[in-house]
Amino acid sequence: MVLSNSALGFALARSESAAGSVVNGIVHNMNNPLHALTMQTELFLKALDKDDLEAIRPNLREKCFRLQRIGEDLKSQLEALAWRDTYTSRNNQLIDPVHFGNWFLEFWRYHLFFKHNFSTTIVTDPAPPHIMAIPLAITWSLEEPLVTLLDLFQNTEPQISFKLQLTISPLTDGAAFQLYVAPESGPVQAPAQPIFNEFDVRSLTSSLGWDWKATLEGGSLSVQLIVPARPGVGENYERIG
Repeated sequence: MVLSNSALGFALARSESAAGSVVNGIVHNMNNPLHALTMQTELFLKALDKDDLEAIRPNLREKCFRLQRIGEDLKSQLEALAWRDTYTSRNNQLIDPVHFGNWFLEFWRYHLFFKHNFSTTIVTDPAPPHIMAIPLAITWSLEEPLVTLLDLFQNTEPQISFKLQLTISPLTDGAAFQLYVAPESGPVQAPAQPIFNEFDVRSLTSSLGWDWKATLEGGSLSVQLIVPARPGVGENYERIG
């Protein structure tokens, strides 16, 4: 089955809009480790100018560890950002659901959740097999409900702490993605809010033969996405993950 370019084009536009809305978060998270790296390097160089290096050896060692941690954090952020284009691809590809799930949480931890308090977990045991799917469709199916939830609480004071769990399970023929987000304090009073572009997400996933459900009640979000594994016979594809 061939999907209309308009369906995937709209999904891509929404996904890019979601990414664009967190530019400040990206800058914020990149600036923090870069500033810390610069500051710790200056302190390290000043320490090296001192005469008695042996006396400050423990201090120098600690600064080295700090520089290492900052570098690792920056590398992790850049890698998460680099995979964004891959997981908004409109091409049918063979992907690893576990890799996708880990990327999803890592990317949004840095670039969407920075204004909120989130504790996240991922459950992928047993690991599902690779599935032939359009990465953009999976990304949008999970992103759009999340963006809806965060928009609902964007001006809440004080900030609400959320717990998020992403479970990816193997099926006889495919994989199931289950996303659950809820306030850690329990249900909260919140105005009714339909999922952004719910009709379009449902239409796209239905046209792919997927089963998608999303509900947002009492500040809690539940999303279920069933993606059948349908490896194309004789098709050219790129393996992801």
